[in-house]
Amino acid sequence: MKRFKILRWLFIGALLMAFVSTPAVTQAAVEGTKMSDNNQLGSAWPMYRHDPQHSGCSEYRGPASEIKVKWKASQPSSAAITSLLIGINRDIYAANTFGNLTVFDYATGSSKSHYNSTLKGNPIILKNGSVVATDGKQTVVSMQNTELYNWKYTFDDKRYINTSPVTGTDRAVFIHAPNGKLFAMDANTGSKIWEAEVYGDTTPAIGQNGTIYTLSAANVNHGEAGYLYAVNLDTGKLEWKLHLSDQNMGQCALAVGEDGTIYVSSKGEDNRLYAVNPDGSLKFKISLDSNLTPPAIAKNGTIYVGSEKGILYAFNNDGSKKWQFEPKTPITVAPVIGADGTVYACAGTMIFALDSKKSDVLWRYNAEENITTEPIIDSKGNIYIAAYHKVIVLYSQAPYAPYDLTVSSDLLNNLSLTWRQDTAYEEDGFIIEQRIGKQDFVQIGETARDVTTYKLSSVPSGQYTYRVKAYNKAGYSQYSNEAIIDLTDKSNNGVKKVHTVRFFIGRPIYSIGSAAYTTDAAPVVIGGRAFLPIRYVADALDAEVEWLEEEKQVNISRNDLKVSLWIDKPWATVNGEADFIDPRNQKVSPTLVPPGRAMLPIRFIAEGLDCQVEWDEQTKEIKIVYLD
Repeated sequence: MKRFKILRWLFIGALLMAFVSTPAVTQAAVEGTKMSDNNQLGSAWPMYRHDPQHSGCSEYRGPASEIKVKWKASQPSSAAITSLLIGINRDIYAANTFGNLTVFDYATGSSKSHYNSTLKGNPIILKNGSVVATDGKQTVVSMQNTELYNWKYTFDDKRYINTSPVTGTDRAVFIHAPNGKLFAMDANTGSKIWEAEVYGDTTPAIGQNGTIYTLSAANVNHGEAGYLYAVNLDTGKLEWKLHLSDQNMGQCALAVGEDGTIYVSSKGEDNRLYAVNPDGSLKFKISLDSNLTPPAIAKNGTIYVGSEKGILYAFNNDGSKKWQFEPKTPITVAPVIGADGTVYACAGTMIFALDSKKSDVLWRYNAEENITTEPIIDSKGNIYIAAYHKVIVLYSQAPYAPYDLTVSSDLLNNLSLTWRQDTAYEEDGFIIEQRIGKQDFVQIGETARDVTTYKLSSVPSGQYTYRVKAYNKAGYSQYSNEAIIDLTDKSNNGVKKVHTVRFFIGRPIYSIGSAAYTTDAAPVVIGGRAFLPIRYVADALDAEVEWLEEEKQVNISRNDLKVSLWIDKPWATVNGEADFIDPRNQKVSPTLVPPGRAMLPIRFIAEGLDCQVEWDEQTKEIKIVYLD
């Protein structure tokens, strides 16, 4: 039977400004630690595109259905909000084009503070709660709770910083200087750790392998345009570079998939989606119709990217197109992926929740003003967007979809379904649906709240698909994953021949089907385990028995399976692999009883020979079932 199952963060926001003197700290302050040791920052959505990989892939599920507005709140300024983020205390940070920052209470939307500043770009929130941002000119600043300033670092250059900071650890911050060089800075002190002779104008992304990737998208102050660079996170050493394009690539965006593939979406004259292998070789490139949003990379490798022509593309990880969704409105905001795979895409005033398999619209919401930030999701399943200068929070009280649905069978085709369920919005129960072959799904059962198993008895031969959904008074969840099981025995033309053998504790009889037989040694219970005379069990199972007197060893063989046990020894082997007969009671071992019969623990033997064992406590009956 088959079962179907990153450290995640995100980028976003924009912050305020006020400066203090930079402490005099040297490289020695961070020696002895590796910046590539990725420590989770502890924030719900601490940076641009959620995590250091800029995956746009959340660890939380968004609203399932029946969308409602939890609250709306406006900034004091009428400037457009450019970024959002969720801090470690779940406060909501909203920054605008004027460099102002407003902090909202996550529960009510009330304004906790508002700062008029000159901070620009997307800030990051570190594990200790400090915020790191740029002033839109030459300075990087760190603030504690947006009020207490930790440090500032001002570059000796009159040009402006054009990128946002990023971190893959709570020890260091990485950013491009005004001259384009890549800098690593101590997150606690602001001191320079290293600078790399790599000139870029794109916010870097950090791979899971401890490599930082950046791009010289346009004509920077020094160096070459259109190159992707891979730099060692700890040393600043260039590992490789790849030339992507001679065309103007505008302000590109980077993302790294879980398999290490680096993705680049471009603007300007280029308008391509690039995929690059971790070794620096080009995997594929796709020419598209217009300027592209930053890509979102799902856990299964699917790539989502939007275009100003109003198309959201879904590509497989080999570059083939999976589907496209056309809201007919320019898509300028990057998509986001929920933990259940749901894709959230914004186009104009609309936000859409899309089924990742076929782009079906699960729900939509009209914000009435253009949505200016990517959606972000919190741990309670709320989703946040900015519509011009307003923050809007959407939620659903319908339960989340069940997940990790599995199905298994025994030798009698009795099926067992199990699944898991989040509890953010409590379900009243679950509905189980079944599909036979290629027929339509039909409801076959229902369970109560918190009951996440379902059983079916003696299911006929065939192929079956199962899915489950939860429900409560607010509505139904989305469906779980589909679990498939094939009960067809193709080696026997679809017909399974079932044999049933019965033994009884304390009674010298047994049966095979409807025929009864006698034994010279009755089954017994020793140490809570049923022991049966192996000679008669072997005959009943059509198995072969070999007794080695000197070694006190019993070998039982059936089909391609062989179980070996030793009298008074607590271990055995199945096809040569050794294990304790009963790991929970290592005193359980085979024994001899008059008239010299070897009595063996039946469950270990039967299961080792691919048989099923059932125990009836009331009748003291041991039933063994096997197939030809």
